[in-house]
Amino acid sequence: MINRNSVNCRQFKSTYNRLPTVSDQAMQKIASAVYRKRFVRFGISSWNCLLLYVFGRINRVGKNAFYGEKGLDLARYKLFTFYKVNHYQPNPNSKGMHRLNQAINKGNFSEFKIKRWEELLAFVFGKLERKRQNLNLKINDPDAILKLIRNVLVEFTITHGRLPRTRDKGMGSIIYKIKKGHLKRFGINKWNDLLSKVFGEVNLIQNVYISKQGLQRAISELKEFYKKNKRLPTTYDKGMGGILRAIKRGEWQNWGIIKWNDILDRTFGQVNIHRKNDLRGIEK
Repeated sequence: MINRNSVNCRQFKSTYNRLPTVSDQAMQKIASAVYRKRFVRFGISSWNCLLLYVFGRINRVGKNAFYGEKGLDLARYKLFTFYKVNHYQPNPNSKGMHRLNQAINKGNFSEFKIKRWEELLAFVFGKLERKRQNLNLKINDPDAILKLIRNVLVEFTITHGRLPRTRDKGMGSIIYKIKKGHLKRFGINKWNDLLSKVFGEVNLIQNVYISKQGLQRAISELKEFYKKNKRLPTTYDKGMGGILRAIKRGEWQNWGIIKWNDILDRTFGQVNIHRKNDLRGIEK
C-alpha cells in the first residue's frame, strides 16, 4: 500500500512540479491514511515523514501557509498531529506554534470568526475532553447539531485511530438525528453521508449484502457456518445480523427471498422448524 501511495505522490510532483501538501485534493486519502497511522511501521507518523520517505525532503512552511480555507485545513492537521503525538494531553497552546499564532493575530482566519487561539481550538476540537461528549437532543439549530456531531466523531477518530461505525458506543444519538432528518439540509441522509461530510471518506466495507453479488456472498457465509457448526444457521447466531437486515430491507425480493427461511431453502433445500407451531418453513 505504501508503494502505491509513493507512486501517486511522485506522479503529483511530476504533474505540478512541486511537493504535494495535505491540502491538495488528490492527496486527501493519503493524508487521512497517514493521520490514522497506517504507515507507522515504515516510520511515517506525519505528512513530512511521508515526504522524507518518498522524496528525501519536506515542504517549507511559507509565510502565507496559514491563510484562508486551505490554511485552516493545514492548521487543523497540525493540531490533530500534536494532539495524537502528545498522547491526548490537554489541548496544544500557542507557544510551540508561533507561525500559526501569528496568522491568527494577523486576522488570516477572521472569515471563520477566529481571532484568538482559544477560538481556533474551539473551531477545530470543540469542547474536547477525555470524557465522551453527550449530544444535546434538544438543540434545534442544524448548524450547531452538525458542529457538535463533528466534534464527537473527530474525538472518536483521534482516540481509536479509525472512522467510527454505527455500532460503536456513543453513536446512537447521532444515528437518531440522521433518521429524524435533522441533517438533511447538509445532504446527510445516512451514516456514510455524514462520514463523507466530516472526513471526506467513508468506511471501506459497506453495503456488502446488495444485489446478486451480495446474495452469493450471504449464501457462501451460510454454507461456511453449516460446515463449521453442523447445523442450519438461525437469525440469532453471531454474524447473521447483516444478512437478516438485508432480507428485511428487501434486497433480494427479486429472487423470492422475503424472510429468513427463504434464504435457507435456497441455500440448503431445507429450513429450520418453527418449534412453537411445529410447522416447517414458517418463520414469523
